[in-house]
Amino acid sequence: MDQIIDSIKPNIKEVTELSRNVSRVILEPFEPHFAQIVGTALRRIMLSSIPGYAITAVEIDGVVHEYSAVEGIQEDILLILLNLKEVAVAAEGSLRDEPVLQLKKKGVGPVTAADILCPAGIEIKNPEQIICHLTDENKELNMHLHVTRGRGYVPAVNRPYVEGSEERFIGHLQIDPSYCPVLNVAVHTAPIAEEKEQLILDIETNGTIDPKNAVSIAATIFADQLNSFVDIRNSVAPTEDSSFRPLIDPKLICPVEDLELTVRSANCLKTEGIKYIGDLVQKTEVELLKTPNLGKKSLTEIKDVLAERGLSLGMRLENWPPADLDNSI
Repeated sequence: MDQIIDSIKPNIKEVTELSRNVSRVILEPFEPHFAQIVGTALRRIMLSSIPGYAITAVEIDGVVHEYSAVEGIQEDILLILLNLKEVAVAAEGSLRDEPVLQLKKKGVGPVTAADILCPAGIEIKNPEQIICHLTDENKELNMHLHVTRGRGYVPAVNRPYVEGSEERFIGHLQIDPSYCPVLNVAVHTAPIAEEKEQLILDIETNGTIDPKNAVSIAATIFADQLNSFVDIRNSVAPTEDSSFRPLIDPKLICPVEDLELTVRSANCLKTEGIKYIGDLVQKTEVELLKTPNLGKKSLTEIKDVLAERGLSLGMRLENWPPADLDNSI
């Protein structure tokens, strides 16, 4: 019998820009208490699971490691790497290759993300981001910035190392990227007419994604995760004419031949009348050792094979054997 009752479905009612990269998305109507549940789930997904682009490595002329001292640059290399983490990189569609951006600057003054030269399809969304300051008019800064696509926060030490690749040479400085384009999400609910609720999401992004699209992507990910549970009611709902039958592990009703034991061990079990794995696991080690021609070597083999299937000797089985055991295989 179908237990589902039709309920109202919310829609995006309004999207308001509160400030740069901060927008308010209002969804309604919701059934009572649903708004907070859905809002919390969407917030979690937006902050962790939406993919994006980030700078993951950089080469700087004259720099061999993070602790190098460079004349003519006010900041140390570690601070420059932290500033590069804040650069918001956007791409049109999915890029086939990992792009490498270039930065060249000479003369006294600040170096910003606007100085980065981007190939076609790549855009810097926060060009005002300060990277460093040059203090020598003769100093020329050259950088190569590697951009990759990913999800969430990925420490550099967790990125896979490919033997023979060019990713770990001297001067190739790794950055711990945060790919997520959503920086913060605040969840609010408010009552509306007819005992319904309104969900209010204040979303702050790095400018590479529209807040409305962020909600849409998060909802798609959420729905995809829930698909596994859609048909669960059909798998557990009994039919009207069915009688109660205890659940039996399918592995237990398999014949012992499925264990692919050696001929000696298989013949010993056959002599004892052990036909099914469920019969075998109820035997103890002492009982099996009393079987003619079954020694410790065969016993060890049987134990190892059962362990591979998550079983062991000496198990106690309720409702064994099943009434229709001979018809179940």
